[in-house]
Amino acid sequence: MTQSSPRFGRRPFLAGLAASAAIPLSAAPGRLLAETPRAGGILTTPASPAPKVLNAAISTAGPESFIGPKLFDGLLGYDSGLVPRGQPATGWEMSADGTRVAFRLRKGVRWHDGTPFSRRDVAFTFLEVLKKIHGRGKTTFSGLVDVEPPDALTAVFVLARPNPAMVRARDSRESPVLPARLHEGTDIPANPANPAPLGTGPFRLAEYEVGSHLVLERNTDYWDAGYPLHAQRRHPELRHRPALQGARSAGGAGMSRGSTPGRLARHPSGAVGLVILAVVLAMAASAGLLFPAGPWPIAGAPRTWPGADPAFPLGTDALGRDLLAAVFYGSRVSLMVGAAAALVALLAGTTVGAVAGQYGGRTDDVLMRLTDAMQTIPSFLAAVAIVGVVGASLTTIIAAIAIVSWPMIARLVRADFLRLRTYDFVQSCKIIGMSDRSIIVGQILPNCLAPIIVSASVLVATAIITEASLSFLGLGDPNVMNWGTILGIGRQELRTGWYMTAFPAGALVVTVLALSLIGDALNDVLNPRLKERP
Repeated sequence: MTQSSPRFGRRPFLAGLAASAAIPLSAAPGRLLAETPRAGGILTTPASPAPKVLNAAISTAGPESFIGPKLFDGLLGYDSGLVPRGQPATGWEMSADGTRVAFRLRKGVRWHDGTPFSRRDVAFTFLEVLKKIHGRGKTTFSGLVDVEPPDALTAVFVLARPNPAMVRARDSRESPVLPARLHEGTDIPANPANPAPLGTGPFRLAEYEVGSHLVLERNTDYWDAGYPLHAQRRHPELRHRPALQGARSAGGAGMSRGSTPGRLARHPSGAVGLVILAVVLAMAASAGLLFPAGPWPIAGAPRTWPGADPAFPLGTDALGRDLLAAVFYGSRVSLMVGAAAALVALLAGTTVGAVAGQYGGRTDDVLMRLTDAMQTIPSFLAAVAIVGVVGASLTTIIAAIAIVSWPMIARLVRADFLRLRTYDFVQSCKIIGMSDRSIIVGQILPNCLAPIIVSASVLVATAIITEASLSFLGLGDPNVMNWGTILGIGRQELRTGWYMTAFPAGALVVTVLALSLIGDALNDVLNPRLKERP
């Protein structure tokens, strides 16, 4: 007879496991759960990367938010059920209309150096630090008008509008209170107290060696008797993040390896484009110094070829005017028109796109149909028609170029707004009562800047080409010299004096090329997927 092996089912196995786990608990009932905590000992927890500063009021980064609450107190804290409870504040009362919140401050709270904690510290921190500097505090406390002092142990927060969420943003992680006497009248983000902060929290800073370790010691004068339990907290093997602050304090130029200008300067296309653009800008800036008489006077013999006369390195035109002076002065007009037209187009397009994307519905339909109508008209022909009807002047040319250029920006911004308006941070801003204008300008628009900046370089290049084309056709301002005007004058001499068109055309091509290279580099630099590359 064959004996079969025993079969163990899933339920019997789990039941046996539970029974075996219960044996030690039954032997010593409540011993593990009811044992009284004992003070002392060292808690060692890694913290990486290293915090740039130890002040969570000026930095909302993860490492700062991890270390900061050990050194600082907020007015309130949270219990295990996330219910607000007093810390330096023993309680609070809210007015019926929700616009005044009175916090009663605890007696005997002291800073780590023994100085008493006061209402002045609370008022300074919330009005001058959290509301103006803290990344999230700018939004959370935007409606905070004042902190009134009815007495030495009361701070009354006066709000422009009810904001219940503000009560839950007064813990040590979101709203650490700073000593006013150390920060008033200083550059708060660069204050010398930031690397070695002074707080009222349960621990005080004992030792901090960047890249090695951070040691916090128990605050023996902490207002909550018996807390904290650990004598020390050690955070070893910190990895330091390169900080721009160090370069600035050492007198550096402030262009760190990770900054946008630094990455743009190291980008091959960006570096070439910046050098070329710098040369063109130098030409525009020095035109009045090098050629004080301007580009219009007859300076030499007509049709002097380049190199024939050292006084005219690029030669003269058919009337004897200096081509080098004309090219230098032309750079002024071309850059000015391109930048001004691009700026107007950016403002108009961003406004239309932001309003359409934020509000949607009928507003979006009307604005987008207007955008569609503008895009059905060839942009250059529309510019020619506007200048031809209104009259040729720099103001008209700038307006005409801006009118035909804004639809592209409007569609770009609208697409980003439609995407971002559904994000949690935007919904949170609506919940706390932020106005539409504040949400658009302060929250969503900054997250759309990367594509707008890249598009700006394209707009400037396109505007320069359009302005030169209008001037070439005789629709430019007759009172200024620009590259299109020089090309139009030299067109009649193309067979016998090709240099008259070659030099202004070369300047135009090189400038547009520089802007295109900068645009390509900005696209790479501002691309979030490429930012972490070395």
